[in-house]
Amino acid sequence: MYTDDGFVSLAGKLLVAPAAMIDANFVNAVTLVLVHNDDGAFGLVLDRRIDAEVGLDGDWAPLFDGSLWEGGPCEQERLVPLVRPRNGRIPDNYQPLTDALGGLGIVDVRASADAADYSAMRLFIGYAGWGPGQLDGEVAFGAWVVADADIDDPFATDYDVMRGRILRRVHLQAQPFPVSIFPDDVAAN
Repeated sequence: MYTDDGFVSLAGKLLVAPAAMIDANFVNAVTLVLVHNDDGAFGLVLDRRIDAEVGLDGDWAPLFDGSLWEGGPCEQERLVPLVRPRNGRIPDNYQPLTDALGGLGIVDVRASADAADYSAMRLFIGYAGWGPGQLDGEVAFGAWVVADADIDDPFATDYDVMRGRILRRVHLQAQPFPVSIFPDDVAAN
């Protein structure tokens, strides 16, 4: 995103969909931006758990809770294993995406690994992607609320609680607050 000071990357930030979001892929979504540069942006929708359980064999099993998450509308046949390395290690199989939040990256789960090299893992199907300048334009237009991410956000399990926590962070940062915190079914409230 270009400001008076030049390009400012949103990598490591959260995009919170406002109440008026019309793209069905992102209604009430919390998306973590992992890569953002002049070529575009790449991120993962964090709050779309898929009703399916999967298993990982061998070395990855201790890190994986069996849940599968929809990372976004792009390439939904692609598996994106998001990991956070432990204590700044750079494991052989690790491909860094951002230094933010403890150095998030991806791995090839078909390769062997030492689970001790990682502190967290989550499996996503698909991802969110933006072409050159697209995310910058959406943010400038107000299509997203940009929020600071917390190190545990990408691996949280209760996204209703996390979303509320993020919205409070945004409010405390004195940003506009055009985001609905209502549940999908207000009668269940």
